[in-house]
Amino acid sequence: MTPHLGDIAPNFVHQSTVGEIDFHACLGTNWGPLFSHPNGILTVRPVFFVDLKNKISATINHPTSARGNFNQILCVIDSLQLTDADSVAPPASGNLVDDVIIVPSLQGTESVEENILEDIHAHRALPAHHAAASNEACQ
Repeated sequence: MTPHLGDIAPNFVHQSTVGEIDFHACLGTNWGPLFSHPNGILTVRPVFFVDLKNKISATINHPTSARGNFNQILCVIDSLQLTDADSVAPPASGNLVDDVIIVPSLQGTESVEENILEDIHAHRALPAHHAAASNEACQ
């Protein structure tokens, strides 16, 4: 059975080159990727991103003919960790030193100051109807 977003990642014990590993114990209190079997199912190889509570937080699917990009995997983990810790979305550039977007669920100045690190430059996300108007104005 394929895990879905929000599901607890499957735990397993397997013999590795460094001895027996228990997946959940190996993660401990860290985020981590779970790679599917190299042969994949139906020529698609998913990568599952597991959060601090062992839940699937994101997935990336790519055909077996496309090699996975490890920098892409690290970028997804960085993004998930940033959003989880500071209630902000990473910049479109993917560069975490650029300005970030405050997630719409975070309301009020007090919440922003309590939840966002001082060195992060943050901007409020526009409601969908404002974003559409802004996009039209830029074209």
